[in-house]
Amino acid sequence: MRGPALALLLLVASLAQATGVDLAVVGAPRYTPGDFWVYRVTLLAGNNTTFTQNQTTTVLDAVTLDGAAAMRTVTVGATDADNPGGPPVGPTHIHQEERKTIWLDAQQRILRIEDDSTQVQSARAFTVFTNTSQDWAFHQPMDTFAFPILRGDAWVVITNATVTRNVSFSTITSNETRNTSQPASTQNITQVSGAQWLRNDVCGHANSCNLAGEFDVVVLLEHSGNNTLFDFYSPLVGNLVRREIYSENGSLLQTVFLTGYQFQQAPTPTGTPGGGPDLSLTLVVVAVGIGALLGLVGVAAWKRKQRRELPPQGPGEPPASP
Repeated sequence: MRGPALALLLLVASLAQATGVDLAVVGAPRYTPGDFWVYRVTLLAGNNTTFTQNQTTTVLDAVTLDGAAAMRTVTVGATDADNPGGPPVGPTHIHQEERKTIWLDAQQRILRIEDDSTQVQSARAFTVFTNTSQDWAFHQPMDTFAFPILRGDAWVVITNATVTRNVSFSTITSNETRNTSQPASTQNITQVSGAQWLRNDVCGHANSCNLAGEFDVVVLLEHSGNNTLFDFYSPLVGNLVRREIYSENGSLLQTVFLTGYQFQQAPTPTGTPGGGPDLSLTLVVVAVGIGALLGLVGVAAWKRKQRRELPPQGPGEPPASP
């Protein structure tokens, strides 16, 4: 009795473990309005200048873009830094605010970006105010994250985008204010780069990898222009928990750390790409099998007990029915 039942219980336990996040196959996350991620972004700009920004990305709502279903997100960040050698007379204090509205398809590929940024540079009596607006309309494929991501995968990233820019700025001195705007420009951009699965890892406090917890991650290596990116993606977070950007000569340009998040659909449910096989039916069948086995064992034990309790039979009496 105990041998078969124990074997089935061990099987159920192993199957239950198998229903967790399988980093051998990582599927696209399913975002829900209200999901958000908070990052600390550090930009090393040279000249002993370091920009640090707290940046928040929030999922707003599900919308229709160009006739297709999309999820709309917004990223907001503000940066304050002092540039000791900034023109025209240093030191210069820089305040920059950024707001990006991004539309994503079901595979989390970028469909469109509206990028609005404002920058104020002030030095003594001299202030420069700059306002920049960019509208990126992407044409697939745009597969920076080519979900589902398989262990050992490598793929080509093709960006075909139409970019419209509007730039205006004001120069303010103690004597006058001068407003300048540049004509709107449209540019078609095609860029081909590469990405690949690098390794599976653990990213947490112990290795100073991020500031929000400890996560199993898949590490992706990407080449974008002359820069190299290392992205640490966690299915439990549904987003990056860390990013490192290096220049062509290997100098660190930027780091991004996750500091907080809310992701309502974690982990990716089983039975969908990236969540492993759907074992729910298997678990039900195994549970029913255990119940049936235990029931049969109980009936057999009851019958054996009944036989032991029957009175002894006399000579010539027929054997008792079981």
